[in-house]
Amino acid sequence: MKSIAFYNLKGGVGKTAAAVNIAYLAAKNNIPTLLWDMDPQGSTSWYFEHTPNTDFKLSRLLKKKYPLGNMIEKTDYPYLDIIPSSLSLRNADIDFDSHGKSNTFNAWLDLLSETYSLVIFDCAPNLSNFSENLFNAVDLVYLPLIPSHLSMQTFEKVNHFFNESEIKSKKLRPFFSLVDRRKSLHREFLANPPIKLKKQLSGFIPYASHIEQMGIHKKPIFEFAPRSAGALAYKLLWSEEIKKQLKL
Repeated sequence: MKSIAFYNLKGGVGKTAAAVNIAYLAAKNNIPTLLWDMDPQGSTSWYFEHTPNTDFKLSRLLKKKYPLGNMIEKTDYPYLDIIPSSLSLRNADIDFDSHGKSNTFNAWLDLLSETYSLVIFDCAPNLSNFSENLFNAVDLVYLPLIPSHLSMQTFEKVNHFFNESEIKSKKLRPFFSLVDRRKSLHREFLANPPIKLKKQLSGFIPYASHIEQMGIHKKPIFEFAPRSAGALAYKLLWSEEIKKQLKL
């Protein structure tokens, strides 16, 4: 089984849209996929119109008083299941420091490997022991970046956190997101990406109205605009980059 995370310390960069659409494409490739919404905002869950069990508390899962399997729900798409977000995740850092262990995510992934070939995490925008444990457990961490100097500053902070926490920095896979070719700075970053982006993916996600319309339709982009520029970009990101990197 393979596992990946979509993450950024900065919000509003297209992280959740990428996680949703990549999970959808994996499932369309008949790969048993689980999408785990780890962000208390619950945007991934909202796209699929799923809500968590109101009795669920992350602390209960960490203390093994709540079965992991009870959190999993079917989506409307074959081969794609979801673990919806919960407001209890807002206390994830506190709960993990109290009840978590260094192998918590590894143990969860071992259980999930009996059913799934791919697990995708949509992560909360923070840095903590909880996120450190997650990053150590997954195979790769995909980092969407808007082509700007501020985004590069964010990337450097995340990269520093990986080095400081002794997480393999080669796991970090940045890619440009919300790219607007009308902006000269965006064109400049595409033509000459900063040398610090060593593992940058060649594909990028455009700033496109159809991606924003996912919120209207509450569906992956392929369900209502399969031939749009945004859909094509996600398809290329999946087939030419992520699928090959994971050897799926």
